[in-house]
Amino acid sequence: MNRPSVIQAKENEVTIETDRPDSQSWQEALQACFAQQIPLSRAMQVCVQRADDAGLTLAVPLAANVNPHGTAFGGSLYSAALLAGWGQIFLQLQRESRQGEIVIAQASMQYLAPVTGDFLAHCDPLDNAQWQRYCRLRRGRLRLHLNPRILCQGEVCASLTAVFAVSATP
Repeated sequence: MNRPSVIQAKENEVTIETDRPDSQSWQEALQACFAQQIPLSRAMQVCVQRADDAGLTLAVPLAANVNPHGTAFGGSLYSAALLAGWGQIFLQLQRESRQGEIVIAQASMQYLAPVTGDFLAHCDPLDNAQWQRYCRLRRGRLRLHLNPRILCQGEVCASLTAVFAVSATP
């Protein structure tokens, strides 16, 4: 795993140069990417809380994502989970100095309980077998299956079943 040493942001592009491991730097790199490439993340006030071998965790305040019922807006929960999955793939590409475009191909959200406070969006690390198939891909796209979750006060409140298409870029 490499640590980003230089983060350069241009219109619609974030370039990260790496040199050594450092989880905090990866968090900063992803936060910069979200701010530059995904404006919705700013409006939702998404903050990268943790990015390491245990996965990616995003912190999201209820106040910026509340619905008229005083709970989290369903679209915000969906978007936060989607960002966690997208971010997990982005970090894996960056850690291995790979290029690729990440798009959502299919997703379905299961809402299990109302979110009544600030919440977390968590995505586990990528399945190694899926990732190795991507690493062998020279052209085209591979579909990666992820299941980000929304947690509030330690309880899983929503679960996203998602398929991301990741292009292979030489």
